[in-house]
Amino acid sequence: MPACSGRYRRCAAISDARNAGRSEWIRYGATAAGYLDVTGRRRVIGLSVMAQLVDPLGTRPVPFTELVTLGGDLGMTGFYPGRLVGESAAVTTLSYSWPIAFVLDGTLQASIGNTFGDHFAGFDAGLLRFSAAFGLQIGGLSSKAVMGSQDAPLRVVLGMGSEAFDRGGQIDSVYLVTGVPVSF
Repeated sequence: MPACSGRYRRCAAISDARNAGRSEWIRYGATAAGYLDVTGRRRVIGLSVMAQLVDPLGTRPVPFTELVTLGGDLGMTGFYPGRLVGESAAVTTLSYSWPIAFVLDGTLQASIGNTFGDHFAGFDAGLLRFSAAFGLQIGGLSSKAVMGSQDAPLRVVLGMGSEAFDRGGQIDSVYLVTGVPVSF
């Protein structure tokens, strides 16, 4: 223990914390998506595939709060944000968006995916989950806006998520959100 005098006796603990091995990690991933306006009138079908991973850069594990999460706006919309947590995640989403009225758009999403261990360790089709969501959003204000985008100023989304397929795939999550998106 380093010599400290008087009121600085706690400096040993501060020194140890500063010299302890750091918990460093890197998060990375990729998303590939394609969209097709099937009628030329903003009726858009989308397909996306997303993978995310997090790896420690040192000897310490990645903190739990920094692991890959799914749910809400982060993929698998039928689950509460952060419901699915792991060191890696894979999600495939099929979506359809359409105009309902002047500034009101509808969107449907169906996703299959889950979180897994280190570099998709333990990946098995039976461990995948299903997520479905229906939403209404104020949109269509910009000719450059993408239907179903996260930039809508107000939205209402009702989603449902299932347990893993090898456990029967029964719906075990219902998620309702109203308000502005996280991207604001």
